[in-house]
Amino acid sequence: MRFPQRTLNCLILSLWSLSGCSTPSIPLEELRQVALIVPQDIYGNGAAITRVETDHQRIAFQFTIEGLTILPGTATRTGVNVPPGRHTILASVCRTSSTSSCHPDTYEFDARAGMAYILSGPDKRITVIDRFSKISQGYLYPTGGIEFINAEQFETKRQREVQADIKISREITERHQREQPLIRQVGAHVCKELDRGIIYSGYVESIVDEKVRINISSAFYKSSPNLSPGGFKPFSSWESPMQWYLCN
Repeated sequence: MRFPQRTLNCLILSLWSLSGCSTPSIPLEELRQVALIVPQDIYGNGAAITRVETDHQRIAFQFTIEGLTILPGTATRTGVNVPPGRHTILASVCRTSSTSSCHPDTYEFDARAGMAYILSGPDKRITVIDRFSKISQGYLYPTGGIEFINAEQFETKRQREVQADIKISREITERHQREQPLIRQVGAHVCKELDRGIIYSGYVESIVDEKVRINISSAFYKSSPNLSPGGFKPFSSWESPMQWYLCN
């Protein structure tokens, strides 16, 4: 979709090109065919949409003062009109009164015609409202990168993650069960993961009923095996073998 020429005469090339930017009125029938993107002034020092890309191609857009009052109780700045579709949006937010503190945050999402999207930070939900009735249409949710997805996609993603966690937990339990006969042997080299990503490593010294006595000889960080937590000293402890696994 292409905007009429009169809607393309207010392009922004940087955050500081806002001054003197005209906002000609757009007929209602044309507004219904575009989406409104509005930056939240998170720090109270200024915010603006500085770039819009579709399929890695920069596209033209027009500012509109409609964004200034789009969400009662929320400080927002001038919005921009864009065609419906998937866009990558750069929104510059000023963290202090100095222009050197203005840095862009990146958002990627599917915009629908007639909707307004309020950008509140790369790790926050995007508020979606009907730009005409101002009725809430829900949210777009961050995925950990620059992409934002709708509620249905977010729930599907969450369910996949839950199922993946269940699968991992089941595999760990099955592994522990398979290793039990080997762990219940004197001299077995065993490990245990604690909170904070610390791994205990030791050797089975003796076995009594359902307990094994382990000489815990070393400790290290899971992410940095060559580093040991400060203050660790070797010690022996009676443990449940189900809490330990064979060291690789």
